[in-house]
Amino acid sequence: MTLDLERKAKKQRPDSRGRPSSPWGRLLIGAFFVTALAYVTYVPPERSIRETELKVGDIAGADVVIRKDMTVEDKEMTEQNRTQALAALIPVYEFNAQKIESGQMLLTEWFRVLLDSRKEYLQRQLGLEDLRTRLRENFGIELPPQALQSLLRANTFAKIDLQRLLAAARAWGEKGILLSRIGVFLFEGESIYFYNEKKGYAPARLGDFYDLNDVDARLAALLAGFRLEKWEREAVKPLLLEFISPNVTFSKVLTRLQEEKALAQVNPVFLRHKKGKIILRSGDEVN
Repeated sequence: MTLDLERKAKKQRPDSRGRPSSPWGRLLIGAFFVTALAYVTYVPPERSIRETELKVGDIAGADVVIRKDMTVEDKEMTEQNRTQALAALIPVYEFNAQKIESGQMLLTEWFRVLLDSRKEYLQRQLGLEDLRTRLRENFGIELPPQALQSLLRANTFAKIDLQRLLAAARAWGEKGILLSRIGVFLFEGESIYFYNEKKGYAPARLGDFYDLNDVDARLAALLAGFRLEKWEREAVKPLLLEFISPNVTFSKVLTRLQEEKALAQVNPVFLRHKKGKIILRSGDEVN
């Protein structure tokens, strides 16, 4: 009887070695194994520039190390190169040919108005104050009544060869007239950098240009060749200089364009940092 019961129990309880294992069991075992392995092999990552909370003036409590190769811009060096580029820049002067033509037109018109007005004045068709107003409104020139009256009576402007005057003024203008040589930005000794609409940008010797002092002296020499009294020459010269203006002047616009071009040629300076490089050691001050 006991033997039969043992045989029935064996039939009802199959051999455990042949039973298939549960997939959930295998999954749990694998997860446990991976977790254990990760825990054993885990090494905390070293600090990087982005992760540190250090500020300028702080003292580093531990080494700060680059975690991976990286390239960063050296803004200080880039700005230094930009400053050097601007310091080496040469200010640009502009040659204005239009001032020559406008001066020629105004000179011609001045002589026409003075000669025609003189006739009206002598015929008492035009008063002295009316003529002064005409000159002020048309040319922006204010003449004292006594000086104007003296020039009209002496017929001063009829004694001046207008064509010779125009030719001389054109020649001076084409050579280039500076307001003054004093204070001009020079490079390479005695040269200036200027822009001519026909020739473009080019250097030129300062001595190749006139300034207003040169024009004043040359105009005085020209007037000495006409049949004018000394007082007439002294009265006429400042009036004529009003129509011979500097046509080589410093150009803020063209200089700014050169600055932008120079800055565009300055490339940013980049620094290459390799993985593992210590950029800040423990105990160093952040700057």
